[in-house]
Amino acid sequence: MGGIFLIHGITKTPAELEKLAFYFRKYGFKVCCPLLPGHGTGKNGETYFHDLWKTSNERWLIYAEKEFLKFKKECKKIYVGGISLGGNIAISLAAKHKVDGLLLIGTPIYLSRVLAITCKVGEFLIRIDRKIREKGFHGLPLKRLLDIKSFFIEKSKKELSNINCPLIIFHSKRDDIAHPRSAFYIYKKTNTRNKKIFFLDNIAHGLDLKNSKDAKFIVNTTCEFFKI
Repeated sequence: MGGIFLIHGITKTPAELEKLAFYFRKYGFKVCCPLLPGHGTGKNGETYFHDLWKTSNERWLIYAEKEFLKFKKECKKIYVGGISLGGNIAISLAAKHKVDGLLLIGTPIYLSRVLAITCKVGEFLIRIDRKIREKGFHGLPLKRLLDIKSFFIEKSKKELSNINCPLIIFHSKRDDIAHPRSAFYIYKKTNTRNKKIFFLDNIAHGLDLKNSKDAKFIVNTTCEFFKI
């Protein structure tokens, strides 16, 4: 049986993958959506930042790889995918391990203009005022945001040349966090010839959990592309 290992975005939970998982299962996939350390610790499954910041970038990668290898043993074919920074983690897994396909949704290499400016200003400000380190963007403390950005994005840039499996990329034209040109960079830098980009019109960053239309389109298009 084929399996797909899906990784949620940082600060999110597997809840953002529910609709994708539902449609992949309808295709006969076995689906695994692990909860990254420090996420979903709230009473109703929400992520509390004070728990999130007790973890580290390395711990997220190590945990994802451990769960991936465990899941891979259960599957004849294995695909890996991720949303947002979950896509950057998926790139790391696909660069290191043999997979049958890679699915990326809103994966950042370049940040949106607003977020890029926030980071550039922040890099200067945190050098002169420690209090500024706790101010942030979208609820993310600035210093931690800069740390995540530099770690995952720079890591992905180094690993893309090791991607030689079939690759499908989805990105919103209106993404307010990951600039759409990220998709072109990933496409250009990977070594696989079997790759495609699709741009979505009606969402910002990630997936709209209230609307199954995009999830259904992504799954149908992905399965057709991977010839499943």
